[in-house]
Amino acid sequence: MTTSRGMLAVCAEAYPHAFSGAARTWFSLDMDVLDIGAIPGWGDEAIGPTTWELMEAIHEAGKAGIHAMSFQ
Repeated sequence: MTTSRGMLAVCAEAYPHAFSGAARTWFSLDMDVLDIGAIPGWGDEAIGPTTWELMEAIHEAGKAGIHAMSFQ
């Protein structure tokens, strides 16, 4: 779905729901979500977002007012 619509379109739709009415918003990301091309030798499914798409998502979250982020 992200590939056909683009990460910016997905963020534009999702973030208003995530941030609406929240006093603070936390962005938590596990490394397993990334496409295996981003981290060779990690994982076995090439279906996750690229590193560029991930940076777009983080940037858009920052613009939306994210308060904290973790990367595992």
